[in-house]
Amino acid sequence: MSRHIENINWLQELSYRGVFNSECFRVTRACLEEGGFISGGFARKLARSLLIDRHESVHANETWHQTIDWYSACRNLNNYSPPWAATRHVDVRDPTARYQWRGGVGDIDIFFHTEQRRFQATDAINRCIEAGWKEIIHIGKSPAGFAEEYIVEKRPFQLVSKLYGTPEQIVDSFDFTNAKVWLDAEGIHYTDEWLELEKNNLLGIDQWDRPSLLWRVHKWTRKHHLRDLREGDHAKYVDAVYKAMELVKSGECVRWGQKIRPSQIKEFAKAFIYTSPITEV
Repeated sequence: MSRHIENINWLQELSYRGVFNSECFRVTRACLEEGGFISGGFARKLARSLLIDRHESVHANETWHQTIDWYSACRNLNNYSPPWAATRHVDVRDPTARYQWRGGVGDIDIFFHTEQRRFQATDAINRCIEAGWKEIIHIGKSPAGFAEEYIVEKRPFQLVSKLYGTPEQIVDSFDFTNAKVWLDAEGIHYTDEWLELEKNNLLGIDQWDRPSLLWRVHKWTRKHHLRDLREGDHAKYVDAVYKAMELVKSGECVRWGQKIRPSQIKEFAKAFIYTSPITEV
């Protein structure tokens, strides 16, 4: 697989366009100085904005703001929790403050080569907090326990603590080709296959043995406005549907503590299966 690097100072661009304030800039730079790199949904959206959308849209700057707005939590000052918002723990400096992740919001995921490099980045960020940088809030462990969470100017940052390695090792573990792009101090790293998928608004499935695949396909195609699956990947999706159905039969298909109903799997089946429709579980 041929990899490319676009030597764009994407962090400076974010600051210049006003979509990252000084706190976001400082936290991100502290991670980059320790060899950290951003990958996943945010990296995909930002890379697309820089490499594709800015050349095709007369509203390029608006696209930038739409991109970052997907990654903005809102502070809940009135202790009101609508069902579509996930609430994180309190700010250690203000026991009454809670933060909510808006519906559809994503985290800015930062990965590191080693645990030691993550510790050093965390120390640098915590020193900023101790120095009085009020827009940097340490939340603590993520709900799943795989990352250290911060809210920086209402942006949810996650310093991943359960997965270490080179960028190539990290992205090769992802289930979607579209997520296999990363941002580091050198620029934007991507492949020809990634670029082709993004230009055609298609989702590429690389791993389909995970029970969560159906929900993730649903999330990615809608949140990232992808119109269809890559040619040849519909068979992978069908395979995932049948595997999910087997789990439903045995009562082992559980998500967020709730058993999944057959009707839910059927709805997923309708989305991208164009032949051999499934009528029973």
